[in-house]
Amino acid sequence: MSETVPRITGGILFGLMLEARKTKSRVRRGCLEERTDKLSETDIMKSFVDIFTGENQQMPYGNTFKKNVSDYKKCIISKTEYLPFDDSRFINLFKDSVEQNKKDTLESMSEFINEKFSERKLKWLVSAVVETICTDETVKDSEDFKISPNESSCKQDLLRVEVIEIESFLLDVMRYIFVSKLDNTLGKPTFEAWYSQGGERTPWKFNNAELGQHINDLEITRYNPNVEDVEEQEYIKESDVEVEEEFNSKVESDDSITKQVLNNPKVINQYANNIYNIEHVENLN
Repeated sequence: MSETVPRITGGILFGLMLEARKTKSRVRRGCLEERTDKLSETDIMKSFVDIFTGENQQMPYGNTFKKNVSDYKKCIISKTEYLPFDDSRFINLFKDSVEQNKKDTLESMSEFINEKFSERKLKWLVSAVVETICTDETVKDSEDFKISPNESSCKQDLLRVEVIEIESFLLDVMRYIFVSKLDNTLGKPTFEAWYSQGGERTPWKFNNAELGQHINDLEITRYNPNVEDVEEQEYIKESDVEVEEEFNSKVESDDSITKQVLNNPKVINQYANNIYNIEHVENLN
């Protein structure tokens, strides 16, 4: 494999997500009206951008956005007005939200997966992304990726991981890309190696049949906010117990000191400069 292939970039990740889409269907009403699912490349990208920005963006009109999405997928461009992936404010906010396991971000990714991806393709998608990361020579072996909200695995161990929560993993891969691999054009050789077209104006087709087929024992789990809430409550309870134990320990310590003072034949007045022996006190006036 060429030393420049593969490269994990935003366009390459986006392309793999497109391969995991649900099967599109159409419903015709009468002769002219036609309704389609929201599974087009522009629909997927719109959701992708919403997750990245943390905002519900308005779908751009016209063919400009469609061309932007196509060029991004082909790793020709890295950003545009409609694809604000170079905006440092969005990058920092997204990075923090992923690192802090913000509930809104996890739920947005979960909803995105539910609405756009085929359940039977989730394992393939995660496997394909893992293989791409592990064979990308520019990703450091020590680079960590979340495999659940509270657990990570470094690159060199990813192929041995048996269970991955898809929401946390995909969000963290996005975090890595937008922080460390912002130059999407580095993925162009990968796109050209993995996709082909029958003619100059025909659609590009994914042709890397081997990708994602080598991690047979991988189990994909889904984000469960109820479980996270329980874990957080347990953590709070444990913290409360620790505080209470510390308080009780301090009280016991104070009681011990008090007993020692009372049992001492010397009376110490903290507001006076003298120490008197109780056995020899006759008249203090």
